[in-house]
Amino acid sequence: MTQPQVALSAILAAVLVLLAWGRWRHDLVAVTALVAASAAGLVPPDGVLDGFANPAVGTFVALLILAAGVRNAGVLLAPVRLLRPWLGRAAVQAPVLGAIAAAAAAALGSQGAAAAFAPVPGQVLRRSGRWPSQAAHAVSLAFILGGLLTLMGSLPNLLVSGQRRQVAGTGYGMFDFAPVGLPAAAAGLLLLALAWRLLPRPPVTTAPAPAHAAPANAAPADAAPADATPANTTPAAAGIERYTSEAVVPPDSPAVGRDIAGLEARGDGALQILAVIREGFRRLAPRPGLQVAAGDILVLACNLDTLQRFTGRLRLQITPGGEVADPERIGVIEAVVSPGSRLSGQSCAEAGLAARATLLGIGRAGPALMRLHRIKLQAGDVLVLQGERAAMPAVLAEFGCLLLAERRLRLGRRQQALAPGLLLAAALGLAATGVLPLVVALLGAAALLVLLRVLSLNEAYASVDWSVVVLAGALLPLASALDRTGLAALAADGLAGLLGGRAPAMVALVLAASLVAASAFGGVPAALLLGPVAAALAARLGAALDPFLMAVALGASCPMRPSALPLPAAQGWDGGAGRWRIALPLAVLVFMAGLPLILLAWPPQPGAAPGTGP
Repeated sequence: MTQPQVALSAILAAVLVLLAWGRWRHDLVAVTALVAASAAGLVPPDGVLDGFANPAVGTFVALLILAAGVRNAGVLLAPVRLLRPWLGRAAVQAPVLGAIAAAAAAALGSQGAAAAFAPVPGQVLRRSGRWPSQAAHAVSLAFILGGLLTLMGSLPNLLVSGQRRQVAGTGYGMFDFAPVGLPAAAAGLLLLALAWRLLPRPPVTTAPAPAHAAPANAAPADAAPADATPANTTPAAAGIERYTSEAVVPPDSPAVGRDIAGLEARGDGALQILAVIREGFRRLAPRPGLQVAAGDILVLACNLDTLQRFTGRLRLQITPGGEVADPERIGVIEAVVSPGSRLSGQSCAEAGLAARATLLGIGRAGPALMRLHRIKLQAGDVLVLQGERAAMPAVLAEFGCLLLAERRLRLGRRQQALAPGLLLAAALGLAATGVLPLVVALLGAAALLVLLRVLSLNEAYASVDWSVVVLAGALLPLASALDRTGLAALAADGLAGLLGGRAPAMVALVLAASLVAASAFGGVPAALLLGPVAAALAARLGAALDPFLMAVALGASCPMRPSALPLPAAQGWDGGAGRWRIALPLAVLVFMAGLPLILLAWPPQPGAAPGTGP
């Protein structure tokens, strides 16, 4: 081995150890390795940032922005809402939700689809009183399976396509992964449907109270608030999954003339109308047949995601003056009233907070059956406030509140339900027909989302997982260094003698190594580090390039470790061997189904089944 090869081997070995260890963030590990490689002369100074200009990175960013638009519009809730009457049994939830999630991942990528689909399991299962954790596990695994179907289905697919473009001059087409990915994904979804009982259960024994637990007409308009939440608790700690808020029904709202039962049905089973305020002072009990009139104020109990979708669909005004004029300057935050706050025992109006920020909702352990501006606040209450982003920290400090999070909510802005889906479909159509490169089409669609005010710039930037962008951008120059230093060819020479040098057996070895590496280190490092070695191995054996790269793409797109699962709710796997009781069989199934499919669709003989991508 030459000195550059020894240095690069040491750097990559350290990267893999640190990624498997998990104590350092993966983007920090990648950047540190890139700096070390550049200092050692393995990456030229003018090539340090080349990875960030890779089309795969731009495509990944655009998909996440488009996914944010799809999520805000509630596009993926529509099919689930239609199927909800049949989703009462756990045996049905895993395959149905999994199939929808897989289809979404094929269009948006596994991570983008997860962002767009995240609220769906909870919305579907909350009405039945079931915890959504098992369904979230099934959906999260289905995102991975759906990512096998298309070029943009996973970032490893995009990176492997770039590797092929570098070696053979052309990348893969949008559907070149389908002959292998579609049957493998179908087999995986079938396993989830048949073995859903293997899905881990949450480490809790009680389910959250349904949204209709509190009676809507239990108290008159000026009744005292419910029992106080303990001073050091928040809604998350106390099990609260809903807030009390108010929405005005404008004359052009579809809610005008609708009855209460019909409106609550539009809340996906997660919303309750506590009262109807008419003519500014008359409090009406929300009987199911009561018709809503223009100017009515609806007192709502729901979570914030449901509030956003409900008010957007029905064009309700939750903020004074209607739509927010400057969403870049005005934001929505959650803050908890801390012990000793000057707000304790007073309403927002009495304490003067109403003059500094707009109160959109209050969360507490019991139902708040008063108008928002009259509710006496107490320590532990969580306030949903809207105001100037720059001024909010000072306001919270002045009133003794602690910031919980800035919410990426579109309260006070009308939803544009059709635009995200239409723009995504148009971008994919232009890319599939070869009119535009995939990265150009998707970035153009993402830019139009912002120009059409479907997303604000802040929302667009916040929707991107920049740690993955940095990880890929920093590791791409190291992957190039594998070829430049000859380390990839050296590794291929060592592997070529294994298993008698037979190409099908070597494809199997590459697929197995990719599956293990993806679960140990992550899909992006697996694709970037094994891709050059696989290409060099194909050249060393005199075999076709595509089956080796397809093996890398298939294995790297299936990271089965819990921390790699797209949905946060699916990362809480139970301990011990239980965490692998569904992931390990699924990985074995992907290998057993994927290997013959690769050899059939992409024969290893030289010149067979060339790629068709642009």
